[in-house]
Amino acid sequence: MSDPVPTPLEIAKGDKIVEIEAAYEDTVHTSFQSNALGTVYWYISDLEGHVNLIGAVLANQTVPYRCSTTKGGQLEFRDHTATQINQVFQDGVTIKIGAISNRAIKLADIDAATTVAAVEAITW
Repeated sequence: MSDPVPTPLEIAKGDKIVEIEAAYEDTVHTSFQSNALGTVYWYISDLEGHVNLIGAVLANQTVPYRCSTTKGGQLEFRDHTATQINQVFQDGVTIKIGAISNRAIKLADIDAATTVAAVEAITW
C-alpha cells in the first residue's frame, strides 16, 4: 500500500519549516553582534564559541577574546574587561532568546496556516 500523496498545503508547510529552521540555526549558531567595546563587533556563536564565552565571563577579569569587525570576517583577539565580556554574553543571550521565541511563533503560525499563501507569507 502506498503512502498518501501530500497536499500542496502540506508540502508548503514542510518547505517553510525547513526554511525557518535554517534561519533559526543561522541566527543562533553562527555569529552575533555586540557593541560592548564601544563599536559593533561580531562574535562566534557556535558551540565552541558559547563555551569559550562562558569561560571568559566566569574568569571575571580582563581577557583577550576573539571578535571581528564584520560578520564572517577575520577574528582577532581584543582585550575585553569583565564588564565588556559580560555585555557580550548578555547580548548573545538576548539574540538567542529572541531567536528561540521567534522560532516557536513561526512554527505555530505554520501549523495554524490553512492556505499555501498564508504559509508563504511567513518569514523569519
